[in-house]
Amino acid sequence: MHIPPIDNLIRLSTETFKQFLLAQNVLAIGGNTIYGFADNALIGATVGIDVQIEHIPVSEIKHYSAAMPQFMAEVFQGKLVQGWQDSLTNLFALLVEKHFTGDREFKELKKCQISLDFRDKTAIVDQMKDSLLKNFDFNSSKEKIKLINSVFNPQNERESDLANINKHIQIRNAFQHKSGKIDDFFLRELGLQRITLLDNNANPREFALNDKIELSVPEFNSFRKSVVLVAQTWRKWNG
Repeated sequence: MHIPPIDNLIRLSTETFKQFLLAQNVLAIGGNTIYGFADNALIGATVGIDVQIEHIPVSEIKHYSAAMPQFMAEVFQGKLVQGWQDSLTNLFALLVEKHFTGDREFKELKKCQISLDFRDKTAIVDQMKDSLLKNFDFNSSKEKIKLINSVFNPQNERESDLANINKHIQIRNAFQHKSGKIDDFFLRELGLQRITLLDNNANPREFALNDKIELSVPEFNSFRKSVVLVAQTWRKWNG
C-alpha cells in the first residue's frame, strides 16, 4: 500500500545514505590532495562582499581534517533522524484526518485533551486537529513511536529495528546537547547500561557512561536498514 509519508521516508533513507557515502569519499579524496601541499602554504576564503578572512595555514587544515569524517557522519545521521521524526508527525496527521473524515477511527489515541480558542475564527474542527498535532509534537520520541507503531504494526514486528532507531535518536540528541557523550539520561531512555555500535570494520564495539560516541559507515548503514525495514512493515498496513 502506498502511504506518502512512508514512501517519502524510504526514499529519504536511501538518498541520505548515498549522500553520506559520497561526502565521505569527497573528504577522503580531498584529504589526500591537501597532504600534497606544504604545511606553510596559505589558503584564503571570502566570507562576505569584499571581506576576506585571514589566510589559513595548510598545517591547520591537515590537523582539522581528521575530525571531518565524524562531523559528516553526525550531520547525515541527524538528517535521517529528523526525517524519521517528520514521518511520525505526518503519519499522525494522516490518522487524525482519517478520523475526522470518518474513513478510520483513531481508537489508538484513546482519551486526550484539546485546546480551543473561541475568539479564533478558525473552524473548530481545524482547531481540534491543530491542537492534537501540537500535543503529539510534545510527546517523547518513545511515545510517538509506540503510538504510530500500534497502528501500522500492531503485531510489533521488527522490535530490534525499532530499538535500533530509538538508539540513534538518543545518539543524535547526545551529539546536539551532550557533545556526543553518553550520560545517565541516554542510558535510562534505552534501559541499558551500555550500547553497541559497529566500528569501521563492522565489528561491534561497546560504549558506556561518559564515553564519546563514534559513528562509522557500517553503523550508519545499520540505522538506515532499520528505518527501511520498519517503514516497509508499516507500508503493509491496510487500515
